[in-house]
Amino acid sequence: MILAEELRFLGATASNGTVTTPAARVAQWNGDLAVDEQVEIKLHAQIVDAEPNDEICAQGNVFFDSDGDGVNDNARTLIPGPDQMGVDETCFVVTGEHDIPAAGTLGWIVLAVLLAAIGLAQLRGGLTPGGRCPGRGKRPARG
Repeated sequence: MILAEELRFLGATASNGTVTTPAARVAQWNGDLAVDEQVEIKLHAQIVDAEPNDEICAQGNVFFDSDGDGVNDNARTLIPGPDQMGVDETCFVVTGEHDIPAAGTLGWIVLAVLLAAIGLAQLRGGLTPGGRCPGRGKRPARG
């Protein structure tokens, strides 16, 4: 798999076989597959040079032993890249950066007050693991 220039390669894993990275944007898998067997290869990358609405495409080639003699003697491009537009191309569109919401000043104040209230209740022998105060809500025994 050859990653697009807009991506930084972070690593790869495979469900069987081995994945190597002989170049900065290249990942290679090597392993044995029986008839009807599959392998899942996951590439981990970070977008480093793209704008919202840019399309990023990947290119994948398969080299295989077509006659069973142990030598990879055949090749096919399975995932066309941007210069080989085809029906099976693998592309995605960059949607832009999204901010992760953070608590504002009021949120931090509310959190501090809640934690202080829970701490005070614990110091007074208040809350039990079940969430109730011991000794409260019990009726005296009738005799």
